[in-house]
Amino acid sequence: MLRKLSVGAVAACALLAAGVDQGHAADKIKLGFITTLTGPGAAIGKHQQDAVNLALEQRGSKLGDVAAEVIFADDQQKPEVGKQVADELLKKHNVDFIAGVIWSNVMLAIYNPIVRNKTIFIGANAGPTNIAGEDCSPYFFSASLINDQPPEALGQCVHHLDLEAKQVSADADSSSESSCITKIVRRIAHATPFSSPSLLASAPRDLGGN
Repeated sequence: MLRKLSVGAVAACALLAAGVDQGHAADKIKLGFITTLTGPGAAIGKHQQDAVNLALEQRGSKLGDVAAEVIFADDQQKPEVGKQVADELLKKHNVDFIAGVIWSNVMLAIYNPIVRNKTIFIGANAGPTNIAGEDCSPYFFSASLINDQPPEALGQCVHHLDLEAKQVSADADSSSESSCITKIVRRIAHATPFSSPSLLASAPRDLGGN
């Protein structure tokens, strides 16, 4: 059901971006899909590319009732390359909308140029927190989560179950991502009580779940 809703949302955004509104028809929708096809994260990017190609194949190469063309761009897991390929998609290929992006550092590099161009941008994975707050744009739609959500939920659970935050973060290494997650867990663990029963209901009983 969620997959169907996501496909429907993408199709609706694509049709609006291409001008299929109030009776104005479009011959083709051009989608720019930014992902990682070379380097350490290439395996994830290849899965994304295969998924997009399979979805289009199953829908007769159409989004809604309009023919669709996908232009894949490789960000090489580098922000500067991501910004370069995003600029190319916007100015050279004149895509109707852009989707994809695995890594938050790449997202931060390309986000403003895309939304300032008033091009619809659908994030597939990366979720820097500020794009859901002060930098939020009506041209951006996220099909994933925001980076703070998992550690905030974990911190709330740690607080409710009266655990020590250091137990949760004991295996964290010195990477910036792990350090950031650890700080969020510790901050929330010592803040307000956990108020939602849904997570606790599914927690293992030996951790205090009901």
